[in-house]
Order: sequence, then C-alpha cells, then structure tokens
Amino acid sequence: MINIKLRNHIKLDEDTKQYFQKRFSKIEKLLPENSFAEVEFIDQFGDKGGVDKLVQVDITIPGEKNPIHLENSAHDWMTSIDVLKDRLEHYLLNRKDKILESHRHPREDKQ
Repeated sequence: MINIKLRNHIKLDEDTKQYFQKRFSKIEKLLPENSFAEVEFIDQFGDKGGVDKLVQVDITIPGEKNPIHLENSAHDWMTSIDVLKDRLEHYLLNRKDKILESHRHPREDKQ
C-alpha cells in the first residue's frame, strides 16, 4: 500500500498523480506483502522555483530492522519521480537478489 502526503500547501494535479501511480505500479509488485510505503511531495521554495521539487519515499518491510528511505530533488515532479523510481527499483532488485543468493548457498555450520 502506498500512502501519498503533500507538504507546504502544494496541490498535485491529476496528471502528476496518475503519472506517479503508473511509474510506481511496478515497485508495488517488487515489495513483499504487508509492506507500507509513504511518499511525500515537498515544494521547498514554493513559487520562487529552482530545484525544489522534492519527493521522499519511506518503505517499511515487515521483518526488516530499518525502513528504506530515498529522496530526490529536481526542477519538476516528473523528473523527480522518474529518478526516484529507478533508484528504488534498483535497490529492491539488489535486495531480492541478495535474499535469493543467501537461500541458494546456505552457510555451512562450523564444527
């Protein structure tokens, strides 16, 4: 489940929300069941502009000690969403490979 939060009184248009949901639908498939993801959209400088469109993702996976935290800033929401999606997908695939690798080659007990 992905929960979206907006900070600094911003309003996301429907196109941006749909774009986010489309891009992160694959990420949801990579997450284990009962995982909780929280996404924050933060416009740091408001109307002043600049590289201020910050998107933060915090994912809590059951059984893991630390939550996954990633963030990215860009000139617009679409770029920030794209970069963050690619980074998160890379991280989750590496995590999945490590888990599979540890199951393929279990540790031998030292005697």
